[in-house]
Amino acid sequence: MDSPKNRNQPEHGIALILALLAILILSVLAASIIFLTQTQTWRTIDYRLTSQSRYAAEAGVQRTMNWFTHSYTLPSNFGSYDMTKYPVQYNGKAVVLSAMSGTSANYPDSSVSSAYSTALSSQSMPGVANASFSTYATLLRMNVGFGVSWLPGTGVAQTWQITSQGNIAGVPAAQVQLVATYDRFLPPIFAYAVAGDSNACGTVTISSGIVDSWNSAQGNYSSTHQNFGGNIATNGNVTLSGASTQIEGNILNSSNINVGSCPAGITNNVGAGTPWNGLQQLTRPLSYAPPILPSPMTPTTNLSVTDNTCWGSDPGGCSVSTTTSGCNGGAAPCVNIAPGSYGNITSNSTVHLIAGTYYINSLNLSDGSITLDSTPVVIDLGGNGVTGGGTLFASTSSTTFNTGGIPASLQIVTACCTMAGGPMQMPNPPVITITSSSAMYAVVYAPNALVHITGNSQFLGAVIAQTATCDSTGGISYDQALQKSLLKVGNFAAVNYSWSKF
Repeated sequence: MDSPKNRNQPEHGIALILALLAILILSVLAASIIFLTQTQTWRTIDYRLTSQSRYAAEAGVQRTMNWFTHSYTLPSNFGSYDMTKYPVQYNGKAVVLSAMSGTSANYPDSSVSSAYSTALSSQSMPGVANASFSTYATLLRMNVGFGVSWLPGTGVAQTWQITSQGNIAGVPAAQVQLVATYDRFLPPIFAYAVAGDSNACGTVTISSGIVDSWNSAQGNYSSTHQNFGGNIATNGNVTLSGASTQIEGNILNSSNINVGSCPAGITNNVGAGTPWNGLQQLTRPLSYAPPILPSPMTPTTNLSVTDNTCWGSDPGGCSVSTTTSGCNGGAAPCVNIAPGSYGNITSNSTVHLIAGTYYINSLNLSDGSITLDSTPVVIDLGGNGVTGGGTLFASTSSTTFNTGGIPASLQIVTACCTMAGGPMQMPNPPVITITSSSAMYAVVYAPNALVHITGNSQFLGAVIAQTATCDSTGGISYDQALQKSLLKVGNFAAVNYSWSKF
């Protein structure tokens, strides 16, 4: 029989095995903790570097936007661009400004391309060590010409797609790519039937007629007339009177406080009720840039077109046609005036104008008519020497204007009046008086003048003035097509972002 000692011999060394197993388990746990800690550390580092790279990429987008806003020169010749393609193409390829290695520039103007590359290639990011960014921009679309040549900053709207790559150098390194679309908004120049940028009492005064809207792009007034959209906007007070006055639209005011002795927004002398659709407050005061001054400034010589006869022995842009073919099918004789620069014109004759800009110091139509043989026609009133209360433009009830049915085809504008310090608003502004024997289709842009629409004929289009008065029984009808036909180029703004890490 085995002794107790012999029976216990197989258990010798079990403690060592258990100790080794315990050490192994603890080692695995310790290694797991170290690995997990290291993973968390690397993830933290990766997150920090990715965030810094993205900040660098965002800085690149912002720097590129700033460059487009302040340093970029818009093209003056568009013959090299194929704007029928998306994105816009030059020499059969997308138009690209590049400051990024591996992306080739393709832009018609080498000086602009070089300036972009210098400004935006491998730029450091202040405050973040080893951070830099490079960008390139692709021209997605471009619209040229919005029917306006007389207002600064109009004519070209571009949409750029900016690709910015943020880099963090070192070990580990990081890269983030950010893509942003940078667009220019195109707000309409004529957003209201009547707009007055003065903050005085009676900035806009309506004492007769209806203010409503229609759409020349969809048909004539009778077929597209709407009992809304005849909006009036002002920095001051709107004064209404006359039993027939009705505003088929909203009245918008930049302030809800009283204007001098006038109540806030509206002085209603029409009678009981509210002869307007609604009252709103503008998000910001109206502000209209003056048109570009004629250069050279319009002369002050007096020119007379009397009984279909040109002024003086030297026509100087004026000619007489004795045949109906030269009068666009109208009765002969007639006077044809070419685009150019003129002094103070007085006319009682049938005058034909063609597409272009007429720089006229002042225009007084005592009788007769203005016929547009081709459009658009811009009458830019220089107002050289015109003082407060002086006449820039005047017509009588027997005058017939543009009857073509498109308000944007006749643009009456003025930067008057100016002093050494630049354009200013006068306490007694110069006057544009419009009276017509037939419906007149036009727009008037005169932020430093008084515009007076009078008589019994309908004015169809839009008016921007320092102050505006309408006592015409025909009223004013806002052309909604102006929302898309006469546009100004607004500021650049980012419209979307997307990013990726690589």
